[in-house]
Amino acid sequence: MNSLFNNDMVVHNFCESRINHYNPPEIVNAYTSMFITIIPIFFGFPQDYYFFNIAILFLLNGFASFYYHYYLNYIGKQMDEICMILINYYCILGLMNVYNNKLVIQKYIYYNRLFALSFILFNSIQSFDFFFPFLFVAYVLPSLYFIHQIYRKYDYHYYSMLISLGGFGCWVLSETYCNEYTYLGHTVWHVAFPLGIYKLILSYDKQHFGLIY
Repeated sequence: MNSLFNNDMVVHNFCESRINHYNPPEIVNAYTSMFITIIPIFFGFPQDYYFFNIAILFLLNGFASFYYHYYLNYIGKQMDEICMILINYYCILGLMNVYNNKLVIQKYIYYNRLFALSFILFNSIQSFDFFFPFLFVAYVLPSLYFIHQIYRKYDYHYYSMLISLGGFGCWVLSETYCNEYTYLGHTVWHVAFPLGIYKLILSYDKQHFGLIY
């Protein structure tokens, strides 16, 4: 068990440590992860139950991501990635709540639970580490679907998702074309991706539920 807390079980090296001869810590990635924790503190907490859970997970995810990038070990990976899975789990539930269609909720709610649980169990197998980005993108697709359906039903715009898309693009650039300059794309991901998502759920929280901060 103690080996989970040391550097003997490195499970993934992002660009920052790859250009440092595969040695942790990833200092820049670690400290910029804390921006994820700061987001709900700075912008405020949603009142809707599902969106509030996302805010709490943001608080935890910043610390988990910091630990992951600093040590690059198995327990850090699990803490960070399980937070990400649960954030999307509650995001789908919150979006379905905003969309407010009983037939759609009945159709997707069990799928969402099953996928989240299966994802966490599958992700606990260390040799399957490389699957996480692909499975996570697949899991985000229903969120994007509901965001677009909400736009069609209520005309709630989702411009802030462009911020998240930009962050995702910077992450892909960083990890695909890794060098002493592009590694900073991962730090942009830490800032832009969660910021766009959080601004969106705050907008839904205020517009749809009429909640006052």
